[in-house]
Amino acid sequence: VLNSKEMFIAQSRKLVLAVFKQERAEKIFELGTLTNETFGGFINGKIIDSIIMGILCFAAMSILGLPLPMVIPILIMGIMIIALGFGNATIVSDVIKLGLPGVFLR
Repeated sequence: VLNSKEMFIAQSRKLVLAVFKQERAEKIFELGTLTNETFGGFINGKIIDSIIMGILCFAAMSILGLPLPMVIPILIMGIMIIALGFGNATIVSDVIKLGLPGVFLR
């Protein structure tokens, strides 16, 4: 996969240099680098957030003696925060962070 990524980058670079002038091509490369760093940082932040929330949820469930303290945090944090990451999952994670899980259960 890494080899195909590098090949794609090299081919894209050649295409941009063939189509645009050098100055414009450099600006496009800068934009691509900025975009890659921004989205990469977002994904890394989501993963770190999910790990922290999973640990906190596991600790709270273990202390309270709730069933399946290892499975539920993995499902909640793995599926809802990382996989979905947008929209409703963000709202649900905010509710979980605030400690108001009973709001939707009534």
